[in-house]
Amino acid sequence: RHKKVTSLDLLGAIIEHGENVAARALAALGVDQPPPRSMVRAKPPAGSGELAPDAREILGTAFKIALDMRHGHLGTEHVVIALAGEDTATRDVLASYGVDERALRQQIGALLANPRTTERPHAGDSLRTLGRIEAELQRIAAEFDQLRNTLDAKSESERDAKRTV
Repeated sequence: RHKKVTSLDLLGAIIEHGENVAARALAALGVDQPPPRSMVRAKPPAGSGELAPDAREILGTAFKIALDMRHGHLGTEHVVIALAGEDTATRDVLASYGVDERALRQQIGALLANPRTTERPHAGDSLRTLGRIEAELQRIAAEFDQLRNTLDAKSESERDAKRTV
């Protein structure tokens, strides 16, 4: 069975590409971009590319956002706004960078009004971004430890139950 494309994969692809409106908006808001690399990619494995339910939902929301913005196309800018929305798996990731839906809408509006803008975050923004990422990683690690402890306790109680039978 092949891995389905999730909303996190959509966000990663937008950021990795780096030259789309959404990636430029994220960069202007302090989300570090990977170093440039060739856009030539290996052919994906057969059967890959199927969308997971969360990715389908994001794309549906992105379509509604494009309609609301009266745009005649569905672009990365609409997808990234949807990714920052409430009840998405990517909202917390973007929030760890200090990026929210409102800020994205404003930055995307500015980029669409002036596509040649090259505004980038200030030098001190990288340290703040690093601090936010570190805090988010610590939060995720704590959740992971809690989940592991819960699963370990459940496994232990199941073993105890089998021993008494």
